[in-house]
Amino acid sequence: MKKIPYIPFYTGDWLKDPQLSLCAPATRGVWIDLLCAMHEAGRVGSLCGTCAQLARLARCVPADLALALTDLQTTGAADVTERNGVVTLTNRRMVRDAKKRKDNALRQSKHRSSSDSNAGITSLSPPLYEYETEDEFFSSFPEILKTEEFRTSICQWLNYKRARGENYQPQGRAAMISRAAKLAETYGVQAVVDAMERAMGNNWQGWDQPSIFNSTNGTNGKTRPRTVRSLGDD
Repeated sequence: MKKIPYIPFYTGDWLKDPQLSLCAPATRGVWIDLLCAMHEAGRVGSLCGTCAQLARLARCVPADLALALTDLQTTGAADVTERNGVVTLTNRRMVRDAKKRKDNALRQSKHRSSSDSNAGITSLSPPLYEYETEDEFFSSFPEILKTEEFRTSICQWLNYKRARGENYQPQGRAAMISRAAKLAETYGVQAVVDAMERAMGNNWQGWDQPSIFNSTNGTNGKTRPRTVRSLGDD
């Protein structure tokens, strides 16, 4: 049987809620039992059933439940609807919390799928200073650099610099990325990727050697077309 986490009971909300304060003490007693039942039922924030069924959940007689439902509906402390003898009782806060949990789970699932699809990309560790995740770091790139090839190369380059004991500070790293974008605009992203790979292969300190890019990389002064696939392409 799945274990349900403890119920987060906000005493301040309970005591200061003006709508709930308008309810009779008996109503509040019924309501707290129904909130516990909602929690045990999966924390979705609502219950459905006949008056007799809900009365059993609230541990009271149907007449007391009917009075409590009227009180909750009149004061607006809860959403109460009835159709064909079936009552639906909703706690708005619990519904909002359930939606947040669902949205968070969906975001985590998408992040895991994204991580799996990028399994072949060299990872960056330790964390990137002001960025909480690698995806956040890559999303900050200029648009021209948002390619799978550049992402792989920049990961390799930063790890290469770290291994040499030459970590970038945030400002220096941002300047390097800006430099890469400007060179990519002139010579193409692949030229920047090639320069990083050449620098690592030759154990150079920097990848943006003037001799490489001043020669226009064989393009005769013309802008080199982008030949790498964008991360957004399928």
